[in-house]
Amino acid sequence: MVFLFVSTVGAVPVPVDVFAYENTEGFGNLPYVLLNGGYSADCGNSVVFADFEDNGKLCIRNTETGEAKKISDKPASFINVVGNKVYFIAESGSGSEIVTLRIGFSEKTLLKSKTKLSNLFVSSEG
Repeated sequence: MVFLFVSTVGAVPVPVDVFAYENTEGFGNLPYVLLNGGYSADCGNSVVFADFEDNGKLCIRNTETGEAKKISDKPASFINVVGNKVYFIAESGSGSEIVTLRIGFSEKTLLKSKTKLSNLFVSSEG
C-alpha cells in the first residue's frame, strides 16, 4: 500500500544537480530533497531525475555505467521512488498532475488538479 501526501504551493522549480541517496527506509525520497523541489531520487544502482537539458523530462541514469535514458516526456518534480515505481508531479498547461510509472512500463495519472501541486511525499508504510 502506498500513501501520497500533497500540498499546493506557489514555488518555482530551480534546477539542481543530480545526486543519488541512500535507502530512505520506506519513503520515496528524503524530506530535505523534496523541500528543494525533489528533482532526483535514488533507485538502487540508478538515480531517477528531472533532466533540465530536456525541459525537466524524467530520466533514469545507471550510477555504475553512467548510461541515461528518458522514461517520461512529462516534466517532473517532487520525484519519489518506492520499489520499482516512480511517483512525481508533472506540470500541465492548466495545473498539475500526480503521475506514477513502473520503471520499464507505461505511466498512469493518479490525480489531476487545476492548481499547482507540490511537496509530494510517498510512503510504503503509511
